[in-house]
Amino acid sequence: MIEFQDPCPGNPTFDYKNQLFFVYLPTNYQNSTNQTLGIIAFISHTNQWGMWSLYKSIFDERNLIYFVAQNTGNMVEDAVRQAAAMAGITYFNSALTLDPTRIYAAGLSGGGRIACQMAWDNGTLISGAIGVCGCDYKRLVTLSAGADPSYGFYVSSPVPDDVLRLTTRVVIVTGSEDFLQTNLNDIYNNGIVADNLTGWIIDVTGMGHEMADYITFDQALTLVDNNPPKCNFPCKDCSESRYNCTECFDSLEMTLVFNETTTMGSCVALCEEGTYAYNGYCINECPEWTAISNDGYQDTCIERTEISSETTSDESEQGETTSEE
Repeated sequence: MIEFQDPCPGNPTFDYKNQLFFVYLPTNYQNSTNQTLGIIAFISHTNQWGMWSLYKSIFDERNLIYFVAQNTGNMVEDAVRQAAAMAGITYFNSALTLDPTRIYAAGLSGGGRIACQMAWDNGTLISGAIGVCGCDYKRLVTLSAGADPSYGFYVSSPVPDDVLRLTTRVVIVTGSEDFLQTNLNDIYNNGIVADNLTGWIIDVTGMGHEMADYITFDQALTLVDNNPPKCNFPCKDCSESRYNCTECFDSLEMTLVFNETTTMGSCVALCEEGTYAYNGYCINECPEWTAISNDGYQDTCIERTEISSETTSDESEQGETTSEE
């Protein structure tokens, strides 16, 4: 078990002093010549979880760091569970050279639901997820007879589908004796496949609601490892032009707007002329409840409530000036 001694690079509010992590480092993680270094954040359904000894050879052969945040079981709020897993990834990503195409989340049961949530909501970082007997989807899906209508949906803030298609892969593992088999097949067929995202389902005969065996888990990792993302995010080279940062997303109707620090420096993408920045995207027209503005760099859409508050503030300042006179 380890406990990080410094504030989390990506989340300064993370309570790092009270979070333990089980960590397994692959044998040759510092000098492997066969495979780039990756990482897998495992989210358990229970508060204490380590690693099956059989899995050691999987992580060694695939050069994957494996870690589990402790005390983040099913009774803990989803946001806390996500934050702990994301913090672990951020710590390792800041200290080691991780392959951005091999940053994975995985989990069992309720932990699988969190792993899938991380993929949909953080698809530009989490390049693959494995949900073992558990997976949430970013929207409601059509359910088959016998499915649990209360399962599988969460209050999401997903990355747009066009981006997920380029960056994220999800594997769902279930079995004929898993009580969530119907729900998980519906999420795969009526969610992932219907939205034309990249994913697979492994339905194991005789498997119950339990951890995947060695062969099945290795098969799931093979699927994500052998099908790398079509685009890495953020860009790695901003030396020529800021538009290099978004070349993978040129086909999108809404181009991502971001400001990320990379090894090449600060990489800033702005909306092109004739479009408007709104809530992190470039759109062709401002919504009717907004007004056109400019932040000094690009045209933007701002909420009319912001305009009202600014006007009120200006009027208040004018009133104070008048009273002083």
